[in-house]
Amino acid sequence: REGLRQLEQDGLLQRQGKRLLVTIPSHADLASAAERALRMRQVTFRDVWEVASSLEPLCARLAAERASPDELAALQDNIEQTTAIVARGESPVVSTIEFQSLVADASHNQALMLARGPVSQLMRAGYAAIAPALPQSGERLLRAHRQVFDALRLKDAEAAVHWTSKHLMDYRRGCEYAGLDMDAPIPLLD
Repeated sequence: REGLRQLEQDGLLQRQGKRLLVTIPSHADLASAAERALRMRQVTFRDVWEVASSLEPLCARLAAERASPDELAALQDNIEQTTAIVARGESPVVSTIEFQSLVADASHNQALMLARGPVSQLMRAGYAAIAPALPQSGERLLRAHRQVFDALRLKDAEAAVHWTSKHLMDYRRGCEYAGLDMDAPIPLLD
């Protein structure tokens, strides 16, 4: 029973009434399992930033080439929601992670989406530390998101990569300003 429960938790089994069916795990299920494993292996803030610095610009490049009108509309909605969150003085951590996921989805590359999922989730710890230490970070983040969105809309891959890379450099500087030791392991629970 415990083994079945674990398989269900990992998204490999799904209940339909009393029946259990084999399923393909969702990206979120796989990302959560990989995130837990990475935390247990004590990945550091630097480890995550280095990987994100390669994966996120690649997502942006591919999204600039492949984003559909519906995906661009979802990104626009995210920016509007993030603008409202920042205007209220609240933390945009959740909407930031969502923006990055939407860009990744627009890449239409399954391997890339699966690879970046847990890394993006691990970045929450840094964003959570940055937001209270740098209240102005929300506006700066929004500027980067708007620039990335404009680049995607114009199918300008170089600009999308540039602004994504710039945003990741801001992330690193924000972590350091917030007092995070980039070589410290990301805590098991944040």
